Amino acid sequence: MVNVKKITRQSVRLWLLSVTIGGGLLLFGYVGMQQSLRMGLNDPQLQIAQDIASKLNQEATVGSVIPPTFVDESHSLASFVTIVDNNANVLASSGKIADRVPLPPTSSFPDSQKRGNNWFTWQHDGVRDAAVIVPYGNHTGYVLVARSMSQVENIIGHITMLAGMTLVGILITPALILLFI
Repeated sequence: MVNVKKITRQSVRLWLLSVTIGGGLLLFGYVGMQQSLRMGLNDPQLQIAQDIASKLNQEATVGSVIPPTFVDESHSLASFVTIVDNNANVLASSGKIADRVPLPPTSSFPDSQKRGNNWFTWQHDGVRDAAVIVPYGNHTGYVLVARSMSQVENIIGHITMLAGMTLVGILITPALILLFI
């Protein structure tokens, strides 16, 4: 005679094992993809900020390095550039929101001086930005380059939904297989 209790225990153990392995792999893949998307969001801003700081270090004028295209950040995914002096006073900017140049907290500027650059997520005026600050000159000022994170956040939202549906599948599929074995 078959011991039902033993089969049930073994089935639960197999289910737990498959859910643990599947869930772990899903978590690893999800976190890796989310972090890759988020960290990659800083790359264009870092390159732009470093290029502009290099030009300013080579005696270029502030006006000559600001992109000619104006960015209304509340409606655009494009990067904008703001150049500030050592006291975080705006010297020039290619972006605005509601007729003002947005600036992160003033403490974020000296931090870039210590590390060579400072990249961070910055939320203001209903917009979340991936921002990079690079110092230029000998304590002359800073180059801030930022862009909206909305598109990447939408993609991460879709990936989260897919990961959730996959997790449901990971929970249900082994149980169904074990029921019919």
